[in-house]
Amino acid sequence: WATFYGGANYEGPMSIDCDAAGNVFIAGYNYSADFPANTGGGYQGAFVGAANYGDVFILKLNNNGVRLWATNYGGSVNEHGQSICVDPSGKIFGTGFTQATNFPVQALAGAYYQAGKC
Repeated sequence: WATFYGGANYEGPMSIDCDAAGNVFIAGYNYSADFPANTGGGYQGAFVGAANYGDVFILKLNNNGVRLWATNYGGSVNEHGQSICVDPSGKIFGTGFTQATNFPVQALAGAYYQAGKC
């Protein structure tokens, strides 16, 4: 299968991984205010990046290419998701960069990240 996914501006996928069930996880950067993302729970549905700045996106598709969920992730300046990995238990790990001082540092699902910029 193949699919298009994104909004009216542009997105760049940077990394892809699969879990044991064959679900596909994609991470990258998003510059589209209308990027189709879930809302509620652990999802950041709204694009937060300012004009000419991107947010991280994370997208999960099933093994038939059907979207299961998608989220933006970022603060008010520029972020890019650079790498994504799914462990055998289904936990998602990612790396990237941010220029935002208001980058969200605690996921709503309870995972904790280092507060502030290094």
